[in-house]
Amino acid sequence: MVGIFLLAAFKNPEEDLPVQKYDYAGIFRTEYENACSFINNNNNNSLIYIKYGISPDFAWAIVFPELMRFNVLKDKIETTSLYTLYVNFGDKYADFSVGAFQMKPSFAERIEKDYLKEKEKLQLVPKILFDTANTSGARTKRIYRLENSVWQEYYLVLFIKLLELKNADIHWDSMSEKLLFFATAYNYGYWRTFEDISSAKYLKHYHTSLIADLAPSLYSYSSISQYYFDKQQKK
Repeated sequence: MVGIFLLAAFKNPEEDLPVQKYDYAGIFRTEYENACSFINNNNNNSLIYIKYGISPDFAWAIVFPELMRFNVLKDKIETTSLYTLYVNFGDKYADFSVGAFQMKPSFAERIEKDYLKEKEKLQLVPKILFDTANTSGARTKRIYRLENSVWQEYYLVLFIKLLELKNADIHWDSMSEKLLFFATAYNYGYWRTFEDISSAKYLKHYHTSLIADLAPSLYSYSSISQYYFDKQQKK
């Protein structure tokens, strides 16, 4: 999920080489197919990415691992049970994944604040006036936005644009290489330094089990994104 994860006790340490290739479509057969179906069923939503000059394949690839482990029932239960805690007390008391892109309120709030700082440089239309005050009203509106699929896509657009702005001086050898960095930033924290994000690209923490200890193996989030993206480019 978007945010901080523990960087210890990774399984299969002998498999940490970046050159290692996995058939993620085969390893996560059902989850992979479900994620592809979600994208196919929501293909019309790609227009928002095109509108802002973003490749739909690139955008979908960033959140593809989240789509793989998204569970509608689990999402509804978590959102309902933690909603009141977050609205009343903030993300220190409840910071939970919401929607198909599994965005946390703390991530959305950071995006909002960073966008407001950089909106003149980004020049996105329509200009959004987010309410980032530390109030229950502002938090309620944020949850409503996160529960809306179109808003999740807009948050993703803002994430991509903010990260591009932050790393405007970086030369990417390919879109696949750029994606590897952006997917890591989405999962690890886009506010971190270029060096920190780059060093986390191949860390293995991803799984689709209920808890990590039950997962037979752990994988790199960004490598799954890159795998999906590269397959799309070959079509």
